[in-house]
Amino acid sequence: MSFEEDISYLLGDIAHYKELLADVSNVKVDTSVLKTSSTPAQSVTNSLSNLQITSTKDFDKPSVKSDLGTLLHEVQIAIYIADVLIVLETIGKILSHDATKLTLIAPNSPPAAIPILRSTQTTLLKLFQTFFLLSPFQIGKTTHSQLQTLTSEILSAVKNHVEQFLPANSKLRKHDAKSGKKNNKNIESQTSSVGLLPNTGILWTLCADLKNFSLSNNICCKRVIDRLIEQINDAVNELQEEIDGIDNDFDEFDEEEEDGVSTLVGLDRSEAELAALKNSMKLVKSVKLLFTKITKNMEAELFDIETGDSVVEMAKRCVEAVDDYVCDDAGERAPEKLFGVLEGLCDLIVSYGQREKKLGEKDEKWYELFKGQIVTLKNNMNSG
Repeated sequence: MSFEEDISYLLGDIAHYKELLADVSNVKVDTSVLKTSSTPAQSVTNSLSNLQITSTKDFDKPSVKSDLGTLLHEVQIAIYIADVLIVLETIGKILSHDATKLTLIAPNSPPAAIPILRSTQTTLLKLFQTFFLLSPFQIGKTTHSQLQTLTSEILSAVKNHVEQFLPANSKLRKHDAKSGKKNNKNIESQTSSVGLLPNTGILWTLCADLKNFSLSNNICCKRVIDRLIEQINDAVNELQEEIDGIDNDFDEFDEEEEDGVSTLVGLDRSEAELAALKNSMKLVKSVKLLFTKITKNMEAELFDIETGDSVVEMAKRCVEAVDDYVCDDAGERAPEKLFGVLEGLCDLIVSYGQREKKLGEKDEKWYELFKGQIVTLKNNMNSG
């Protein structure tokens, strides 16, 4: 088999893996066999080596085409989260090393790189299998979603990486979308060691993310909340710009023509408008304060899987409400939706703390006091 044929099979596998990842609900695993083993020493790595999955070479078989959704139905494996972390770390290391070797060997000796392509193909198969052996109910919807995204990004990065080594006249090369012609521009520079480094570097970074991936749903949820805090910071900056633009006398100016003469007219903003803006700032900063507290609890692994996922979903709704609120004109801002979601998030956490007794009395009290302050702020804004 030629170097180009091996790339073709690898790209075909990647395409089908991406297709299945895009619609996870259609890939079924026999969850009855995913039970805890009585032998802690059992290695998922060894078990995975015995798994069978149809590759691109067999996709022409009618039996495979008829039911891609049951590719993994016969999988039988006892799985441990700790073992899965070892598997993911190993996969990340192998893919990274293979990318380096392919970059160094393929440009000068394509046939010598065939074993590397086959190693990559096998390793991607293990990554694909490992992802589908993990249920959102086992590791949490947030963690599962992040691993799904990372797996998809790795598949895309490997695709981009190996496509660089295709011959200039290969039918597999991408076509220019506008002209319909093959894009052979700068083929020589692309397949030099320097030209290959950008895509190799992207793959290295993703492999490092895989090696360091956490299956703790609290940690994965914290990552989401941290990104949401960045969005809240943007909203705070927007409001601060509005506040800074207001002066008691003349701070903003507009042009007005009178008898053909252009003059500058001060746009006086009332004290009431300034007070309303400051209350808006308090409200948005309160969201940031709540999110920051939540991340500390998540870092301490205080939420169970279900509650952590629920907190993330409510937090996303909070940020959507913040964006809608800040984007409205100052005189038309209605905070009711944001207050509703914010109070709902507080109620969710307080209820969890009272039910599971995991937050501790101090943290439970903090959330109760925070909600009280939010109610006071709502009353002040409504009365204003």
